[in-house]
Amino acid sequence: LENNIEATGLRIRHEKEAFLSLTEVEVYGYMSIAKANIAFGKPASQSSDFDWADADWSASVAVDGNKNFQKDDDKASHTMEESNPWWTVDFEGKYYVTGIKIWNRQDGYQERLDGAIVELFYPNGTYKVVETLDTALVYDIVLENEVEATGLRIRHEKEAFLSLTEVEVYGYMSIAKANIAFGKPASQSSDFDW
Repeated sequence: LENNIEATGLRIRHEKEAFLSLTEVEVYGYMSIAKANIAFGKPASQSSDFDWADADWSASVAVDGNKNFQKDDDKASHTMEESNPWWTVDFEGKYYVTGIKIWNRQDGYQERLDGAIVELFYPNGTYKVVETLDTALVYDIVLENEVEATGLRIRHEKEAFLSLTEVEVYGYMSIAKANIAFGKPASQSSDFDW
């Protein structure tokens, strides 16, 4: 199949009067696991840490669940102003990513994400660009086709600061394909009596 299909069973049938005889049926797929924020609390890093006002500007702040950055005591990840700054999170495994949500700063510095590129890392180490950001307060990126990925990177290709309030990545764990029909209950419309 070109795209994954969520299913609970399989039926093979005729639409006419006929015998139906099968030697073996194998169905390959994955176990469906609820979609969740796979970035929460995962290891994050960035090209540099902003140094101002004894605040925590580290990369991990963008995956701590706090989506509010409007006053002095809130936190955001933040790099120094530098050439090609980046921020990344490691999913610590392979996941099928279905969407990404990014919260920008809400205190007047939204332009620091303008032009930033959002990329997902494939398991083989290459990457896929999924979005280029502007100055919105919240970005809700829905992927048309899920992407198997091991991490996410947000980066600039210019001299800039890079600041993020929160990043959520939605997906489910990638489990090796297996014959999910093996040994499962099976039934048929009638039994041949010969």
